[in-house]
Amino acid sequence: YLAACTVANMADDEAQSKRSLVKEITEGKITIAGWATAKKYGASDEASSEDLRENWIKYRDAKNPTYGEKVIDGFRLACTMDEYFDLFLANDADKYGYGAYQRKLGDSELDVTPWHLSEKDGVSLCRKVSYVHPVNAPMAPPSAAASKQQRFRRFGSHGMSIETRTEVKDIPMTDCFHVDDQLLVEPTPDGGVSLTGRFEIRFIKRTMFRSIIANTTNGEFVSWFQGYKLMLIEALKGREGSVERGTSEAEEGGVERVGGSVPVTPTKSEVVTKAETTFLPTKSELYVLVLVVLVALLVVLQFMLMLQMRASNQAYLQMSANQDRLYDMLAQILESASTSSCDSTCV
Repeated sequence: YLAACTVANMADDEAQSKRSLVKEITEGKITIAGWATAKKYGASDEASSEDLRENWIKYRDAKNPTYGEKVIDGFRLACTMDEYFDLFLANDADKYGYGAYQRKLGDSELDVTPWHLSEKDGVSLCRKVSYVHPVNAPMAPPSAAASKQQRFRRFGSHGMSIETRTEVKDIPMTDCFHVDDQLLVEPTPDGGVSLTGRFEIRFIKRTMFRSIIANTTNGEFVSWFQGYKLMLIEALKGREGSVERGTSEAEEGGVERVGGSVPVTPTKSEVVTKAETTFLPTKSELYVLVLVVLVALLVVLQFMLMLQMRASNQAYLQMSANQDRLYDMLAQILESASTSSCDSTCV
């Protein structure tokens, strides 16, 4: 009994240590006890503020993995990193968190797990966002299950990142690829933060429709980031200088705000229009896809018909040859019979 109680107490202490470390990671202030817990899960030695700064710069400027599409570059918000996490990333961020945004896009059956300690490195947090997305496209199911696997990392007071891998199920060709995106949040000298968003489609299987998938998914993710940016503006509405425009590569069609009034919150239909049916081709592209498939089927059918006709012609020629041989045999028999009859008459 005493041994069982000891094991239970140790398990409780370990769980409490992990919960404390999760809180310290979100705040960017890992204590000595926190580092001791992190080391159990692969973390290196305790990092100083200068080490964290160097690690952040290396992480931010890394060329691998690649993120070929940069949608937001230096989009400035008037909030601290702590406020950004509490408002948009925390477990209780019900109004402006990822789950709330996906719900604005018309998604249902949302399930956002709490952040938990990554046992791969001991200094990052993980969670999963699951949902069912409505599908409005021909030759597709009415809805599809999707998920976002997220990883949060904070580098002290120097920056933090959210890495997300999005996968969709139940739709043809979505098993050929997934999309990785990254949000970087970095403090600015004026006390705000600077936001950078980028993504890349990663194909894991060969498909003849790669170009269609790439073009469609690129557009959908640009729209997703633009809609997300609208939500950030709405959340910080009323703060003086709440939003400043950065050098976004997708600024056209986005939000322009330099000290003026904040736009009205987008309606559900407006957001869905911008980021509808991620990964799905447009109607015109689906019609092209159907046309390509039909042409391919016609080619196959024509080839099979030619083979059948060739086989039929060979059978016809064989039958004709047999008939010719039969006619020759009959002619020979008749000729022999005629000769015999003539000989008998002459005798």
